[in-house]
Amino acid sequence: MKKLKANSGFTLVEILIAVSIIGLISVLVIIPFASFRNAKLLDGATEDILSLLHEAQTRTLSSDGAVPYGVYFESGKITLVPDNKEVTFHNNLAISNISLAGGGATVMFKRLTGATDQSGTVIVSLVADDSQQRVITISATGNAGLK
Repeated sequence: MKKLKANSGFTLVEILIAVSIIGLISVLVIIPFASFRNAKLLDGATEDILSLLHEAQTRTLSSDGAVPYGVYFESGKITLVPDNKEVTFHNNLAISNISLAGGGATVMFKRLTGATDQSGTVIVSLVADDSQQRVITISATGNAGLK
């Protein structure tokens, strides 16, 4: 009696189904990670801004260099004035709205009180999606925090 030899291997349809399933699972996993990453980028930029504002206020109050310190806001970075220490944001982030008293883009702190005449808000948002944003408020007393 002669045995028939079975063909071993995969058909083209089986390979296409396997590749489709892997692609679908990849998309379902990657999308939540992208939104998580964007949220963490926003949180990190917010912390950087609050930290630099606090540093400027603290250095002003301690009379470091006998000059007032402040923070200058630009679309993609912030700068400690007068030291020119820059913090650059990720390309996906931008300061989308600077609304300070007096209309400028710099918050300067007073030497004896730590207060500022440039109170207002600064909004950090995703470049691709303005609805994902963080609003930082700066009070006249010089305190900064999230709205």
